[in-house]
Amino acid sequence: MPDLPAKNPTNRDTNEKIKSLGEIQKSLKGLDDYICNQRDELDQVAKTLSTLKSEKNQTEEILKLSAPQVLAIQESLGRQKARDKWMDGGIGVLIGLISSSLFHIALRWWNRKKEPHLPSST
Repeated sequence: MPDLPAKNPTNRDTNEKIKSLGEIQKSLKGLDDYICNQRDELDQVAKTLSTLKSEKNQTEEILKLSAPQVLAIQESLGRQKARDKWMDGGIGVLIGLISSSLFHIALRWWNRKKEPHLPSST
């Protein structure tokens, strides 16, 4: 037959049960503290997530509003780049013509200086 607990607990059994209940109470209190800390952390995470979602929505709205402006700027820059390309080419040709003309004038001046002067026959 299995050992059955005595119907009349002894003083020692009572003290052990009280001690055991105290330890269980400490464990439950620790568990309660842990649960409260986890709940606080989850609340903080939820607040952060909410803030990030709000910022995301605001950023998306700004980007949607800015898209036509960005396209207009890109188009304007493309036209300006094409105009600058033609301007640079034109300036290059003009500089070439001027330098060629100056060289030709200098060459003629140099050749005249080298030629002996002939007396005029009058």
